Amino acid sequence: MPYLMDTGGRVDELTDAVVYLINTEGIGSLTIRKIAAVAHVSPSSIISHLENKRRVTDLVMKCIAGRLDRRLATRVRYDGVLALVPDEGALGLVRAWLAMCELARGDEELAVSVAYLEQGQRGLVQWACRLAPDDEVTVDAVQALVVGVWTAMCARIEPMSSARAVVVLRHACAALGVEMVAAAE
Repeated sequence: MPYLMDTGGRVDELTDAVVYLINTEGIGSLTIRKIAAVAHVSPSSIISHLENKRRVTDLVMKCIAGRLDRRLATRVRYDGVLALVPDEGALGLVRAWLAMCELARGDEELAVSVAYLEQGQRGLVQWACRLAPDDEVTVDAVQALVVGVWTAMCARIEPMSSARAVVVLRHACAALGVEMVAAAE
């Protein structure tokens, strides 16, 4: 039986539910009713605490971006730019993040949140590549490449393998003059 929600303690459960639904059923499955069922809360408690689906989506999107950034940042410290290729554990978060970005294309308020969160990802790319803040063109190119690799890896039919993604990223970074050194060096 679903129970009332403690928003402070349940945000992670809602985020897990959204990530699960996106990865198993696709973005079209994101309804308050399905999110509530997977998170084992009542739909009315979600609406009563978080007001509407847009607020739920915004909150969950921020949690997904934070999880993804933390996961990649930990690896970037040791693996440099190649850490931006998600491992199997991070691929579900990447797929969920890309789905949230797609939702934001049709919603101005969510688009503002995505743009803000992408600045954090931009900083991670800059740090991973050891680029100066004024090297905006290279940061833009690598960030676009990373998002393209993520998209290719999340394809439903013939997804790009992690090994192939590493090769693509290595070649592109070499062409851009980005060093492939790890942070610990």
